[in-house]
Amino acid sequence: MNPHKLIPFFEQQQLQILETIGGDVKEETPTDHKGRLDAFAGRLADRFRAAGLKTEIIPNQLRGNHLRVRFLRLDNVDQPETEPALILCHYDTVWPVGSLDTHPFRVDDQGWAHGPGIFDMQSSLALVELCAPGCSEPEPAPAAPGNGACCDIRRGSRQPDLARAD
Repeated sequence: MNPHKLIPFFEQQQLQILETIGGDVKEETPTDHKGRLDAFAGRLADRFRAAGLKTEIIPNQLRGNHLRVRFLRLDNVDQPETEPALILCHYDTVWPVGSLDTHPFRVDDQGWAHGPGIFDMQSSLALVELCAPGCSEPEPAPAAPGNGACCDIRRGSRQPDLARAD
């Protein structure tokens, strides 16, 4: 695949992507607010299901619930032995509730978006959601957005069972 062919696609989707990111940023999902995180995970699961993906809420008693989303292998994969990919995201932020008062979501004159949690979490979630309809059967390949402050799935990490690729 020529990555330069993707640029026009994403340029055409830019307004939708920014609207999705802005809506997610405005949710305010700090790590220490389990109720906000659980509610956001539920809404995110609904959006991924609407995009045709299988979702599973994995309860977490200490922090926000985890969300496992299953993508399907892309149609244009040439070799059947191609391994599935794991996309690992989080939806919690270090920004406390109320941060939007001083750091509102905005897009500047050069097209750069700004706001709490925009760079590493909200943008990645929006792009995963946008790409979801491009996935199709026959074989599942997992993607696991989660709320984990530590996106390390090795034993001994702060959240060792954040995601499991079955």
